[in-house]
Amino acid sequence: MNKKIYPPLYREMVLTSKERSARYRARQKAKDENYTKLESAKRKARRQRKKEEDEKPTPELCLKVQKKLDEMKTRQDLNPLTNIQQLNRVKSVYKKLYGKTFDCKDFTFLKNHEQIIENIKNLKVKQNTKNAYLQGISVVLKSLGPRYKKLYKIYSEESTLQTNTLKTKTDMNLKDEKFVEWKTIKDLWDVENTEDRALMGLYLLQPPRRLEYKTLIYKGDETKDNTYSKGILTINNYKTKKTYGFYTTKLPVELEKALNKYIKEKKIKKGERLFQMKNFGQKLTNTFKKYYKEQKISANVLRHSYISWFLSTRPTIAHRKQIAMMMGHDISTQTTYDRV
Repeated sequence: MNKKIYPPLYREMVLTSKERSARYRARQKAKDENYTKLESAKRKARRQRKKEEDEKPTPELCLKVQKKLDEMKTRQDLNPLTNIQQLNRVKSVYKKLYGKTFDCKDFTFLKNHEQIIENIKNLKVKQNTKNAYLQGISVVLKSLGPRYKKLYKIYSEESTLQTNTLKTKTDMNLKDEKFVEWKTIKDLWDVENTEDRALMGLYLLQPPRRLEYKTLIYKGDETKDNTYSKGILTINNYKTKKTYGFYTTKLPVELEKALNKYIKEKKIKKGERLFQMKNFGQKLTNTFKKYYKEQKISANVLRHSYISWFLSTRPTIAHRKQIAMMMGHDISTQTTYDRV
């Protein structure tokens, strides 16, 4: 029986959530001696607001919907969200379309399904969010019983159609971009040119992130910049920061040496960017092209290649979550990136 081979966990490279929080609080305290008192006052105010919201009477129909949503299990083809989240999606749609808070007294506004669906399509939000609104409406209508059965079917079919359309577009985009096996490119970083070695090392000696390194600053402000100093990489500005917060990691020794040598050779000073080219993405692609001429390698190709290799090792859920955090995406995105 073949023994499973797992990639390195990088556990020693990543700070835990508790450690990141402790570092953040320490930095804030150093900047403002009243930080602890201010935070305490904020927590007290939040508790008071929550208490007041809990004491507000909930309309009878809302309670009925929540009860029904509790009783029925969410459909398997939808995300397992709580009843409150599903209902909040309907409230969000109502507020975006009418500019008022939905009081749950009357769901008949959803009967104008053609206009509602068209308005949702025209909202200036991501396609995934639009799909989520349609899914939420479908689940809530289902909970309201036979009276809304036909309406539920309309929204449910539209939700399925939009989800399939998005998936088709994603699949087409993946097919348009050629795939490179990770084992073919993982050692390309080991070259003589110090800039190329540092740049490729950032993407090959650790799970590849997006293009956040274009704003990477040497010894920058750890509270707001994407910065590198003494083997520690801190990313504050990136696509999914609202979900994951700032990211800090201890770089592998080989990558640390490559960056330090590059900084010394280029005489990069404190507060300066490590890579000062105008088009960082194009620079990355051109750098890989020097050493791998068979096809184009972009940051997107690197991420897909790494995830495909990573998933082939059959990692645990805990390991998948860890790598997802290091790459700055959701664990569900890994199955979309998988090209094998």
